[in-house]
Amino acid sequence: MEAQVEELSTILNQLGLPKNVAKTLAYLRYHDDALAVDIEFNAGLRQPEVSVAIQYLLKKNWIKKKNIKKEGKGRPVRIYRLSKPFQDIIKEIEGEKKDSISKMEMLMEKLKKFY
Repeated sequence: MEAQVEELSTILNQLGLPKNVAKTLAYLRYHDDALAVDIEFNAGLRQPEVSVAIQYLLKKNWIKKKNIKKEGKGRPVRIYRLSKPFQDIIKEIEGEKKDSISKMEMLMEKLKKFY
């Protein structure tokens, strides 16, 4: 499975997702519930990189977090998981890329006026 995570993260990165976001999303694709420390260790990221990636993914509404209260004092533990089926996330990425391609094609046509 680790090879799948690596391949998926590479493809997502090549499609324009930041490297840390791509690694985090790929990891969560294959692991239902994950702690930030799990993502750090298994995706080869540092804590600040995971935090930035998590914020990006939360903002896109691609993941959700769940707070689990620890025994005793201290901060609750946060568990992350995909908030929708992965195929829906892929469709969103595809839509964004198609919009970007259309915009580039339109700009190229405008640029041709300057030949």
